[in-house]
This record gives sequence, structure tokens and C-alpha cells, in this order.
Amino acid sequence: MTLTFLISYNTAKLRCGQSTLRKGKSVSPSQYPHLLDPAYYSEEELPTLIDHWKLDKYHILGHSWGTMLSQLYALNAKDISGLQSLILSGPISNAKEYINAQWEQQSEEGNNLGSLPPFVQGRIRALEEEGAYNSAEYQAIEEVLTTFFTLRTAPAPECFTSAVEGLNEEVYVGMQGPSEFTLSGVLGDFDILDRLKEIEVPVLLTHGIYDTMRPSTVKTIEKKLKYAERVLLPHSGHVSMIDDTELMNDVVSDFLTRVENKRK
Repeated sequence: MTLTFLISYNTAKLRCGQSTLRKGKSVSPSQYPHLLDPAYYSEEELPTLIDHWKLDKYHILGHSWGTMLSQLYALNAKDISGLQSLILSGPISNAKEYINAQWEQQSEEGNNLGSLPPFVQGRIRALEEEGAYNSAEYQAIEEVLTTFFTLRTAPAPECFTSAVEGLNEEVYVGMQGPSEFTLSGVLGDFDILDRLKEIEVPVLLTHGIYDTMRPSTVKTIEKKLKYAERVLLPHSGHVSMIDDTELMNDVVSDFLTRVENKRK
């Protein structure tokens, strides 16, 4: 069997990057409301791709939004008989836990917004309460925070910058909201924690020590799953496949090898 990886990034929503409905046509949620429906991606688009590629056995690796998509697929898709395992990198299973964890106090397992100087914390909270996400002050703060918690590699490689440049703001903000450090779009009420026990395949959870997906939230996910293991990457923000490339590759390769060997 050939191992096949379906890789979903945070920007991997329709009309982000190089994807589109039809060449030369703009795509807007006002025209196509299903673009803001997670079920469309997990129950229609992803199964269609798997069928198109004629995959009978496959592993899914999802990152960030891709972990939401991967979990929804495993829980709700009509036919997941070919699914061998899930790899969830920087995972979210409960939006409220994710938001609250950003403000936990500093711990041995990395830092987050709660580790910032009190004045900065106060300004972030005040600006978010005002909804001033597009203000020059909030934009400046978020740009700096991105280098702390999202991508710590500097300068940012082309693979990252090109993905960001290809972002469909209307779809992204509609799903996520205007900030990386909260969830206020349609995913703001996302919660599948209590259903994770239904996932029957092995699951690998990876997250960076400085990740916006805090250790407390990932540990909660691990406890809810039947067959799970967790790896904390020591140099990474949220984009661990760039910040900790070699280690991330080794961890994923080891996991897949073990899953495949158990099938033989």
C-alpha cells in the first residue's frame, strides 16, 4: 500500500491559496454560503477528493483549521472505512477552551498572552472588547505576537508568505474571525470534545511549546480520545512544520510506521 497524506492548512479553505471555483471567477460567502459551513468541507469536499483519487487506505494530517476538518470528517463522513489514522498538528476541539487558554498564566510548557507585560495584556483585551481589530495599534501588536506564537522562524519562508498572500479574507474572517488569538467567526462555538471517544483510529497530536494551541487544551483532547499520543515540539510556535521541521518529520514518520506495521 502507498501511504497518502491529505494535508490541510489553516488557509486551506475554498478560494484560499491557489484554489477557486472556476478560473477567473471571484468567490464570496455572500454568493456561496456553504463556504462558511464546516460540514461542506468535511462531508462533501474532502470525501470527493478521496473518491477522485481512488484512495482505499489513507492517513490524514491536518494542521490548525485542518484539525477541525479532520475530526469532523472522522466523526461525520458517510464512509471512513479507508481511514487508517489522524495526525492533528496544533489541534482544536473546543473553541471556548482555545480562547480561554490564551490567557493562562506562564508555565514551564511555553508562554502565551498571559505571559506578556500587564500593560500589553490590558491593551489587547481593551482593543478586542472594542472590536478594534483593524486599528493600527492592534495590527502592530498582532504582527509582533505572530513572531512569538505563530511562526518563530525569521525571516518567514516563502512557503508561509505565499500562503498568507493567497488568503481569502472574507472566507477566513467569516470562519475564524479577524484575529489569530480568538475565535469569533462561525467556528466560535465549535465543540466536539465529548464526541472524540467515537474516533476509532490512532491519533497523533503535535503542538509547539509556544503554540497558540496551549498544552492544557491539547492534553484535554488527548484524554478524550481512545487511541492517542501527544508530542510537544520544543522550538515551535503554531507552525511547527516550519519551526521544528526535522523533528516534526521524524515524529510523523515514526507514528505512521508504527500504525502501518500493526496492520501487517
